[in-house]
Amino acid sequence: MVSAFASLISKIQGPVIPGFVVVCGISVFIISLQTAFLLYTQSNLELNKSVALLASGYFLISFLALYRIIFFPNAILPSYLVSEESQISSWMWTIWHIIFPIYIILYSLNFSFGQKISYKAYRWYFRLVPLISVVIILSVIFGEHLLPHIINGNNYSQSLYLDKIILIFSIGALFSLILKKGTYHRQDLWLLLATVTHSLDVFYGIVGEVRYSIGWYLGTINGLISSTIILGVFIHRIKKIAQTMKEENYRLRDMTETDVLTGIANRRKFNLIFKTLWTLALQQEKSICLIMIDIDHFKLYNDTLGHLEGDKCLMSVAQTLKTITKRQIDLTARIGGEEFVILLFGANEKEGLKYSEEARKAIENLKMPTPSTLHPYVTVSVGWGVITPDTTINPDWFIDKVDKALYQAKHKGRNTIVGVD
Repeated sequence: MVSAFASLISKIQGPVIPGFVVVCGISVFIISLQTAFLLYTQSNLELNKSVALLASGYFLISFLALYRIIFFPNAILPSYLVSEESQISSWMWTIWHIIFPIYIILYSLNFSFGQKISYKAYRWYFRLVPLISVVIILSVIFGEHLLPHIINGNNYSQSLYLDKIILIFSIGALFSLILKKGTYHRQDLWLLLATVTHSLDVFYGIVGEVRYSIGWYLGTINGLISSTIILGVFIHRIKKIAQTMKEENYRLRDMTETDVLTGIANRRKFNLIFKTLWTLALQQEKSICLIMIDIDHFKLYNDTLGHLEGDKCLMSVAQTLKTITKRQIDLTARIGGEEFVILLFGANEKEGLKYSEEARKAIENLKMPTPSTLHPYVTVSVGWGVITPDTTINPDWFIDKVDKALYQAKHKGRNTIVGVD
């Protein structure tokens, strides 16, 4: 109904909108050029000859659209170079609009008949497109007096037979896409829509008959839409690829910062978070509590019960320690074979002692039997410390102090906690 109404008002003469032709033409040039290179990149990645052919079509159209604007009367060049009676711009429009459906038809048929041509030939053809476009424009410029007059001032009704031929080709392009053999891609559906809007461009031009009529304006807008559709598809696809890559990067980062066995943070993640929290504590004059935990007699446990049971023990300890930290800013990590850490931001000494004892008790309360004769269940030794960072303190010095406290806990008989002096 919209198209029917538009066709009824197409002959109404509209105002001459300054810059309309130039803006639309330059837009078509830039959009078609971008689409051509995106299609060419896709064809190289997929080694797809049909897409390479389509890329060449968009590449050629971009130049023809540019030449059309350059030689459009009273658009860019002064009137003494391009007169009102110049046929060059109209012929550029005609060639552009006949080439588009031809390339669509060739793209559709290429799946069946173009496979014998080498992909290298398609690549060379794409590279020769600028030269081909120059040959076309020079042929029109120097052969203008030999070509039929298709426009008289702003009236192009005498060339409607050409427009009708173009419309027939456009409809043929639609059917070629619908009946295309081979795999039907989502891109083909959008190409179908681009061909429909291209056909509307020609149709409104036919019913408008005169430049600056409502039909002429509608046709020009549809031509711009036709050029934009495939680029829009690529932009959407690129955004999806970027989102997928972003998610994949997050996944890979999580993999590199997660302990494979226990599922908690690994040493790499601990080093990163520790440096970050140290800097934050330095800026905000906050404290940091570091708790280091080591499973007692784990080598004996592993050697006696086997690595499978040893892995189960590590997983149980890791998940139990993880429940001790409640805040998102805090961290539980496995930094060695049977060694774990808990990092608490802003915790004071009272809280550090509380969490250290809570960690020790939590593991003991698991009541995992152990082959050790010293204690019936798996236990841990804990070293802990609290510090308020300043610029004179080396973070590694603090880690070393807590590590020494851990070994003091082991020397005191294990299953105990020792704080930094």
